Amino acid sequence: MPTHSPWRADLPGILALTAEGQSYLDSAATAQKLQALLDAQDQALELPR
Repeated sequence: MPTHSPWRADLPGILALTAEGQSYLDSAATAQKLQALLDAQDQALELPR
């Protein structure tokens, strides 16, 4: 039975697994990144045009 969590929408990796009907098991050494962090990294790494 899936549990609804308010933070799932902020973690694109977990959303992708959920869409495929899979589960995510945390190993306490997680590599999941928040969408806001990914967006900020993308923006910071964009080259000036």
